[in-house]
Amino acid sequence: MRKDADSIMEHMPSYASIPDWSAEIIKGVSVDDVLDPEAILIARRYFIKSRPERRSDCESWSDEVFLNKIGLTNKGVVTHAAMVLLGKSDCSYLVPDSVLAMRWILRDQERTTLDNRMFNIPFIKAVDELCGRIRNLSYEYYKGGSLIPFRMDTYDTSILREILYNCIAHQDYRKREFITVVEYDRDRLVFKNAGYFIPGTLENVLSSDSPSSYYRNAVLAQAMKNLGMVDVAGGGIIRIFKSQIARFFPLPEYDLSDDHVQVTLHGKVINQGFKNLLLNNPGLPFEDILSLDAIQKGKRISDEVSARLVTKGLIEFNGMDYEILSSVFGNQTDGVPERQEESEEVPQEGSENQAGFKNSDYRELVMDLLRQRGPMNKKEIVEALSDAFPEDYDEKRRIIKVQNLISDLKKDGRIVTIGRTRNACYSLDSVR
Repeated sequence: MRKDADSIMEHMPSYASIPDWSAEIIKGVSVDDVLDPEAILIARRYFIKSRPERRSDCESWSDEVFLNKIGLTNKGVVTHAAMVLLGKSDCSYLVPDSVLAMRWILRDQERTTLDNRMFNIPFIKAVDELCGRIRNLSYEYYKGGSLIPFRMDTYDTSILREILYNCIAHQDYRKREFITVVEYDRDRLVFKNAGYFIPGTLENVLSSDSPSSYYRNAVLAQAMKNLGMVDVAGGGIIRIFKSQIARFFPLPEYDLSDDHVQVTLHGKVINQGFKNLLLNNPGLPFEDILSLDAIQKGKRISDEVSARLVTKGLIEFNGMDYEILSSVFGNQTDGVPERQEESEEVPQEGSENQAGFKNSDYRELVMDLLRQRGPMNKKEIVEALSDAFPEDYDEKRRIIKVQNLISDLKKDGRIVTIGRTRNACYSLDSVR
């Protein structure tokens, strides 16, 4: 059963009063006994990459000094944090009452498991191994009417690692659960770790973009920060959101119920209007993108927000729900004109303009043109209808009017688009 934000905050324990699990030490063992030498080398590379000015220092340090410097050991004594990141896989038994493993599960859309793998400590190696299992296919899109597609990976690998690093840093290891990644083939990834979301709500993070005042595994989180793996100063979640925006994909979804954090990362477009808005309007305000994303996922938004988006021409009410419109001020992506706002003098459905035509009459004129002449582009349609427009219509208003007529006819399935450029033509739908 899901808990709302108030319920979560009400029942969330005061973690500041709980000892730091990751700071606990393992007695009677040495670094050489329980830590993986290859993992230590990887940790050194992480440190040098995040602090290149300290390369010479890092290269001169012994393993014991290096591990003390980054906070994974305490005067040579091994901590739980050190075991999580760098521990030998066959030594996990030294950390009792915990599960130090991640699992990857591949499922189809019917949730049937197709494949799965288990990844044990050291997690600094396991992250790359798990990411290597994810099917990160090439994604193509067309921009600005270009005939040449732009290509990028479906998932930003740096973001995959960032989410996994957050799972590792914030996992409540006392719950004895796996960190889990479920891949729904060619669709989405779902990351899940145990433990309450410390900031309380996602809104707290997105609105303030500030760090938490407390970390469940403070020693582990600080060591990962020292290695450049996590950002304890805030901003990590914002980066995940911005990565999805750059891909024109749905924004991440956070489920904070049942003492767990579950992050869903989509790997494909689910609403063309949303994609086109992001593609054509790189400066769209973040708060608007959040609201548009909620609409494309069928979630409710407030009347105040919906009114703002309608005024901006980003959405319209279709009689049952809100529909996302493509950009009214950006470049078109596939030659399909999108509906634009007409000036107040333009008549609504059922009314007449100065030439005596209703909007329905204009649609019939367009249909007759295409029926008689065959496929036509937007410019040709504007020219052919020039005598049908009121005398006070300038060229801009004629273009907008025709663009809206074409958009309505396409939406009704009366006409189809031929071609993907700005010179795309329109033809009657032969199926009708």
